[in-house]
Amino acid sequence: MDQPLPNVADLDPAGPGDIAGIRRLFECARSDQVPGDDFLAEVIARSPCARLRGEARLMLGMMVQIREDPAAAVPHFTRGLRDTWGSGGSIERRAVINFSILCVSQQRPLEAMLLARRGRAISAADEFHAAISDLNLAAALMALGDFQRATELLRAVDEVADRLRGGERRYVDVIRHMYRIAAAYENVSVETARASLQYLESAGETGICSSTMWCFRARVAFAAGEMEDAVCALQHLRSPDEPWTEAIADSLLLEVRAYLRLDQREQALALALTLIERLEAPISDSISPGNRLETARVLAEEIGDRPDSADLARRALAIAATGALERIWQADRFRRDLPGFEFLTGEDRRVIDEYHGRFTSAYGDVLSQMARFLASPEELARSHAADPSEQLICVCAWCQRIRGPEGLWLDVGEFDPPGGSVRMTHGACEPCFEETLAVLAAPV
Repeated sequence: MDQPLPNVADLDPAGPGDIAGIRRLFECARSDQVPGDDFLAEVIARSPCARLRGEARLMLGMMVQIREDPAAAVPHFTRGLRDTWGSGGSIERRAVINFSILCVSQQRPLEAMLLARRGRAISAADEFHAAISDLNLAAALMALGDFQRATELLRAVDEVADRLRGGERRYVDVIRHMYRIAAAYENVSVETARASLQYLESAGETGICSSTMWCFRARVAFAAGEMEDAVCALQHLRSPDEPWTEAIADSLLLEVRAYLRLDQREQALALALTLIERLEAPISDSISPGNRLETARVLAEEIGDRPDSADLARRALAIAATGALERIWQADRFRRDLPGFEFLTGEDRRVIDEYHGRFTSAYGDVLSQMARFLASPEELARSHAADPSEQLICVCAWCQRIRGPEGLWLDVGEFDPPGGSVRMTHGACEPCFEETLAVLAAPV
C-alpha cells in the first residue's frame, strides 16, 4: 500500500533526515500517489535543504514535460540540476536523461550533448540508463552534424543491447534502429540500415507514426540506390495539412536528390524551389539552424550552379550561411551565459569550443562557395550596392565580416545578432570589393 504524501514539515531535515526526505519524495513519484505541483512548490519554497529543493524542482520538471509543456519544464530542470549536481541520486539520473531528450526535441543540441555526457557518467553501473544516455548523445551529435561519432556510439550501444532483457531491451532496440536509419547514407552501411528497417517493420507497436516509417523506407531505398522506390515512399508523406517540420524538410531534400538521379531535373528543380521558399519563410523558425545549414548546403551542391539553377543555388547558400551563423551565435551565447550550467567541467567547455570551431569552419566553407556567384564585375557591383536592413544581414563572402546597422563591417564575434528570424545576403566589404574588382578587371 502506498505511503501517504509526507508533510512538507517532514521534508525539512537538518541532518541525516535529508536522505529520508528525498527517499520519501522519490517513492511518491514512483507510486500512483504522484505529488502535485502545489506540494512540490511548497517543498521548493520552504525546505532549507538545497538538495531537497533541487529534487523537487527536477520532479516538477519531469511532470511538466510529461504534460507536453517543454518550454515550461526547462527552468525547473536547470535550477534543479544546479542544486543536485554531483549527488548521483536516482532522481538526478532520471532528470538528466529526460532533460537531455527534451533539449534534443527543443533544438538545443549543445545542452543535450553535455547532459547526455553527464547521464553517461552517473549511469556507468546501470547498463540500461547508460545506453539511453549514449542514445541521447548520438541524437545530439547527429543534430550537430557529427555523424561519425554518433555512429561509433550506436555500435557501442549494440553491444550493451545484447545484454538487456524484456522491456529495457525493446526500448533500446527501437531507438537505436531509428537512429541507424537516420544516419543512413552518412556513416551507416546500406545493409545495416535495411536490417534496422526490417526490425522496425516487424516489431509490432513501436509508437512510430506512419509518416516517419515512410520516411525511413525512403531513406533506406535512397541509400541503396533504389530511386524509384524512394520517390514512391515519399509520395505517402504528401499532405496539404502537414506541419512544416525538419522531417518534411529532409523528405523534400531527399526527393530532390532522387529525381536528379532519375534524370528528372525539371521536377527536381520545382521541388527545390518549394523547399527554398519554405526555408526562407518565417515559418522556418521551427527548423533548427543546423538542419537549415545542412539541408540548404546539400541542396545547393546537388542542383549545382548551372544556368537553370544558379539563382536557386545562390539562395540555398544564403540560407545555409544564415544557419551556420546562427549556430555560431548559439554557441557564443551558450559559452557566455551557460544558462543553468555553471557546473560544467573543463572537458565540457573544451567540447563546446571544439564544436564552435566546427560551426565557424562550416560558415567559412559556405561563404567560399557563395563567392563563386560574384565572379563578374556586374554581380560584384550589384551585391555591393545592396541596402542593409534589420531583416537582411549582408556578409562579405571573402573576409566573412558582417555589415552592421551603421554600415561598419564587423567580425562575427563583434556583431550583435538581432532577435527573431534573420535572412542573409552576400556581398563584399570595401577592401574586398576593391581587391576583387581589380582581379576581375585584370587581363588574363
